[in-house]
Amino acid sequence: MPLILSAEEAENRFQISKYDPVGLIDNEMILLFEGDTDIPGHFDHDYVTRVLQEAGGPSEMGELLVVVNGNLNVDGDIVFSEYRPALLVLGDVTCHVLQSADECMLITGNATIKYAFYGYYNDGTITIEGITKVPYVLNSDHHSQINPVGAVLINKHSDYDDFFEYDFTAQDLPEVLVPEILGKGGRLEAWDFIDMLKAGKSPFKPGAKTPRQVFDERLEQLTTEDPLSVTEVDLSEQKFKAFPQSLTALQNLRKLTLSKNKLKTIPDDIGKLEHLEELYLYDCALVNISAAIGDLKNLRVLDISLNRELTVLPDTIGQLGKLQRLKIDYINMNFSPAFEHLSDLEEIGMYSCYPDAQEPTVFPEALTKLKKLRKLDLRKNMFQALPEALVQLPLLEEIRWTDSATASPLPDFSLCRSLKTLVISRCFSQWKNIVFNIHSLEHLQIDRNKEEKEYFDEDTLAIWKEMAAEEPEKFGHLADVIKNKQLEPDGRYSVLTRRGITLQDLEGLKKLPNLRYLDLSFNGLTTLPDSVYTLSKLEHLNLEYNKLSDEEKGKVAKVFNQAKLIF
Repeated sequence: MPLILSAEEAENRFQISKYDPVGLIDNEMILLFEGDTDIPGHFDHDYVTRVLQEAGGPSEMGELLVVVNGNLNVDGDIVFSEYRPALLVLGDVTCHVLQSADECMLITGNATIKYAFYGYYNDGTITIEGITKVPYVLNSDHHSQINPVGAVLINKHSDYDDFFEYDFTAQDLPEVLVPEILGKGGRLEAWDFIDMLKAGKSPFKPGAKTPRQVFDERLEQLTTEDPLSVTEVDLSEQKFKAFPQSLTALQNLRKLTLSKNKLKTIPDDIGKLEHLEELYLYDCALVNISAAIGDLKNLRVLDISLNRELTVLPDTIGQLGKLQRLKIDYINMNFSPAFEHLSDLEEIGMYSCYPDAQEPTVFPEALTKLKKLRKLDLRKNMFQALPEALVQLPLLEEIRWTDSATASPLPDFSLCRSLKTLVISRCFSQWKNIVFNIHSLEHLQIDRNKEEKEYFDEDTLAIWKEMAAEEPEKFGHLADVIKNKQLEPDGRYSVLTRRGITLQDLEGLKKLPNLRYLDLSFNGLTTLPDSVYTLSKLEHLNLEYNKLSDEEKGKVAKVFNQAKLIF
């Protein structure tokens, strides 16, 4: 007969609190099954309620935790379907179906499930610390921390690999499952799927294949039937764990996309694709690229963005004499002198390579040697300074600087005679003395420069003062906050964190007669300066999220009646 324990008794005996997550929730009462336990039917809410009453417990289980101190063998399904009971099994589990829904479950051993595991919705959670032997896993946005062995993994909720690398996702299911287990919109009905398994029938259509199987067959076909005719291959998001060696048979390949596969490394085989012109390796968990990449003498485009562990490229990168476009977004790249030899490089993307405002980095000197550089994307980077040599790049025509900054003044980009596009969203203040002297500009974005304040009350200020007394080095700015604080009408204080853009600031627009594109959105402007109306070549004007009157908007529409206007 199971025993009823208080939370205190269970803690003294089993140290329940050390078992995350079931030990971290409120458990008012514990129903203990001591030793290996056999249950001759379904282990469900009704069964637990009945056993609880037979043990002298209440008719309502409340905040109940079921503990099995041993192995749990269920000749049926484990399905609670409600927030309680929670379940802790200090051993192994065998059952027909295991559903984890709103409740919390922890199994410290292995699980052997005859038909399927079903993770339903996202309120509850399950952890199985050992392995889980199960033929099918159905998961629906559920926190399922299990290690399935030999399972077909199905995401019935979405098309993303959330808790598993799935064999099938929601978009695949209408093509591979029999129609009688599909509901509205082609969505899988999980228990109809499980009932078919119990009836000894397959829920899959004859010949159904996983997307990966289909892709493997396609790849084999490409690399064996007529490999010399193949010039482009897209293998993105195919769950490859290594570079597909069979690709080396495609000797005329010009464009290869392997993005979003956890490749880890690009091997020497890459050098065999000597005609390759475009290579996309975005988000491949790369830590290493072989020096053989230097053998790709015809490569024009290389995208290795979002490989955060890849901080160094082989020096043979400098042998890519035809490379025109390089994207290294989100990589804290260490630029070696070899980059100086990329003599044809026209465009480099460096979004958020060095985002740490506390430790601004030295600008890569190698970039100042690239005389054919036209486009430089430096958004969301923090540099100690920009070198004066940048303005000497003869062909530089585009700079993107959103959310970036330097610790020292910028060089005089008005000397950059080819500069046509400048994107300085949220960064106008640092550029205000330069931007209107760049007379060659045709495209200018100075959006999102609205005044910003930080608000706080007396209690918060008192807390800051206490913290500053304990850690003065972290609160060196507090004296300025106190000095510059302003009393707001609601009784709070405020301090200006960013000065907003003003009409006077924008008067310099009249010095940019070649502007065709102007973005002034999100600036909180109530009117426009006269300088805007002097821009006779304007083709695009974005004024979203300002506070212009209808009269002002009418004037804009009349003056720029041939331009695209966004209010």
